[in-house]
Amino acid sequence: MFEKYTTCIVWIGACSISIFVTNSNTKTIMKNILLTFLLLALTTNSFWAQKTTLKDFNLPEKTLAVQIMEANYNGETKEFLPISQQVLVFKNGKLTEDKYAMADKSYGSQTVNEYNEAGQLNKSSFLSFNKEKPVSSITTYQYVKENNLVAVYETSDNGYKRKTEDRNYNTSGNLVSSVFYDQNGDKMKTVTYFDNHNDILYHYKNNSQKSYQPNLESIYYSGNQILFSNTIYVDKELQQTIVKTTDYLYDDDNNLIEMNITNTYEDSEEKARNVFNILNKSFNTKKSDTSKNTKKLSYSNYKSNGVWTAQIPEKLTLQNQISLTFRTIMTTDEKTYTITDQNELLKFLDDTYQKIKAQKP
Repeated sequence: MFEKYTTCIVWIGACSISIFVTNSNTKTIMKNILLTFLLLALTTNSFWAQKTTLKDFNLPEKTLAVQIMEANYNGETKEFLPISQQVLVFKNGKLTEDKYAMADKSYGSQTVNEYNEAGQLNKSSFLSFNKEKPVSSITTYQYVKENNLVAVYETSDNGYKRKTEDRNYNTSGNLVSSVFYDQNGDKMKTVTYFDNHNDILYHYKNNSQKSYQPNLESIYYSGNQILFSNTIYVDKELQQTIVKTTDYLYDDDNNLIEMNITNTYEDSEEKARNVFNILNKSFNTKKSDTSKNTKKLSYSNYKSNGVWTAQIPEKLTLQNQISLTFRTIMTTDEKTYTITDQNELLKFLDDTYQKIKAQKP
């Protein structure tokens, strides 16, 4: 079966990744991928602009660059169906470049970030492509300090300036909380940091009537990895509140192997907040006794020197298909974690597919 596959090495910047495709569709897939790489990128909307650290992306602390490929794999036909690719480049733990592309060439974008001497985001240059036309923009940032408060202003390339954030620091100079504002200047969310930023509380301000808007969210970290998250969702229309709790389990090499998701349904926000507070005080204990339903999702990892370079959620996405993520990581100590053995990878994919298929009810 292995002779059906071709190894294609694709280079982007400092990273490379081995893509395995069937000989019958090698030319088509590689043509699509290489054309897509001309569109590589990342957007700089308000959500992504806040993701600038290794912790934001759950990456190892010494990561210098990472290339990520999302794909589907058909366990019966042995075919890969590329979905997207992304390249992240870091300097001193801060994101300096992010490139993203859809494999079908429908979208691509690129963001380049520059930082000042204090390590604050100073300038963000953005370029995106779709099937119609490219879009570009440059955003600059200004920091105004008054005692322990720092106001953050962003200015677009058309001269529009607005305040996006108020940061509050303690007397030791550590960030303890932030208030974020939307395009209208209204408070959007408040973020409170505890325990050296290993415990982060998000309080969202939602005036929307849309279903299941997040209200409160608490995330606990160990290093750059999430251990536990807890979120209140409020449905104003149905007058129902859900507390969603997720536990993350890791192997001895700190690779994700399991997620346990628990939904607790309450008829009022007050009751939900009580559950939320109780769970936050005992986040490392099992919470199945308070749940209405609990789902477990396991992950299979193909590892290179202890670091996962291919990861599969153990569930079928479509008939005969599983989703997977490839990644290549380069570190500041000149190590590279990547897929090097095609036969081992193919065996891992087939074994994992058969395992998932056998679990199907």
